[in-house]
Formats: sequence, structure tokens, C-alpha cells
Amino acid sequence: MLSIDIRGEDMELTEAIENAIQKKLGAIEKYMETVSDPKTLRVSVGKISDHHKKGDIFKAEADLVIPGHKIHAEITASELYAAIDLLKDDLKSRLIKLIATTTANHRAGAREAKEQGTETELV
Repeated sequence: MLSIDIRGEDMELTEAIENAIQKKLGAIEKYMETVSDPKTLRVSVGKISDHHKKGDIFKAEADLVIPGHKIHAEITASELYAAIDLLKDDLKSRLIKLIATTTANHRAGAREAKEQGTETELV
């Protein structure tokens, strides 16, 4: 089960913002079926500046901690909900890449062990 910790920096967290984060970022849990527990997602959202030349700039960052790995993503956007959406996409792609790499390494190790095991039986 994925535990999501949400924190606001320089802005108040409303129920709508927390629900959006829970809904959007909670959806990446389906990609972690092969990952063992505990899984923790620490999310921080905030406004970078009130007086930016091009308007408000929002930041969303997350640390996904799974056994043996930590995935960090950070996004800035002109709208908070857009930053949350982009953060979800970035975390998802990084997680899929990590799982694919880990799976490939396990398969390569299993293949090597199998080949070594059959060679010793034939000798």
C-alpha cells in the first residue's frame, strides 16, 4: 500500500488540493505491483514567488521511496494543478524505467545462473 505524505510550502493546502494530489499521484500505485512494501510518497507543493514577471509560478516535487530506491521528481508550472499532472507523468515514467531495469537485471542474473547450473550438470 502506498502512503502519501502531503506538505504545502508558502501556501495553504486546501482540501481540493489534497484530494487532487491523492487522486493523481495515488494512481501510480498500479505500476508498483511487483514492488514490495513499504512504499512512501512524499509530496510538497508551493508557490515559488508572488511577484514573478510572468505571474505566479508553482512548484510540485515528490520523493517516492521504495525498498532499495528513491525516485525524486520536481516540476514548475504556471498553474498548481498542471504542476501536479506533470509531476504524476514524470514519476510514472521514472518508476516504469526503474522497474524495467530491475526486471531486466533479475532476468539476466537468472539466465546466467541457469546457464551455469546446466553446464555443471553436463560435466
